[in-house]
Amino acid sequence: MPKILALVADVLIFVLVPWGFWRLINKAIPIAVIPILVGILFAVTHAPVQELGIPSFYGNSIGWVAVLILAFTAGLEMWQTPEKDQNDPLPSPSLGRLLAGALVALAGPFVIGSVLVYYFFLPLRGWTPPHTTPLIGAMSVGLCMAVSALPVLIGVVRELSPAHRPIGHLALKLAVVDDAALWVGLAALDL
Repeated sequence: MPKILALVADVLIFVLVPWGFWRLINKAIPIAVIPILVGILFAVTHAPVQELGIPSFYGNSIGWVAVLILAFTAGLEMWQTPEKDQNDPLPSPSLGRLLAGALVALAGPFVIGSVLVYYFFLPLRGWTPPHTTPLIGAMSVGLCMAVSALPVLIGVVRELSPAHRPIGHLALKLAVVDDAALWVGLAALDL
């Protein structure tokens, strides 16, 4: 498939179809979830997307830039506070409390995930990491299991009603710290 046609297919599959479905279901679920569901549908049905050149070279490059922009705006949104309401039950947490909350939210799933992978999945065929120790492999998978889906959470928070935005912003702050910990942790495990 020519590169420009593959880019058009990318736009159709990753933007227009999810947007159209989102409008069809009257915005009942966050739009950020729909492209994930499309990807899962392609994976489950074993659709021959690679043979068709999807994602295209240009679409892949645009996707990387979009991820960087999303991460940057998530960091900015993390510190923006919604308009203060006098009856707001959620005071803005201090940086120490925010980091402690993110650590607790990350540590439990990380430890449980790492233990499960090490003892139950690594003995299975095909799970042994080829270029590292089993412990590092288990910790890598455990770390990935512990981190929230930041793009989905951003989409959900943006679609919340004003009454629910303070709790959404708190969840977003925790997720941004956890996401940063994921990338730093994966880089450290790769050393």
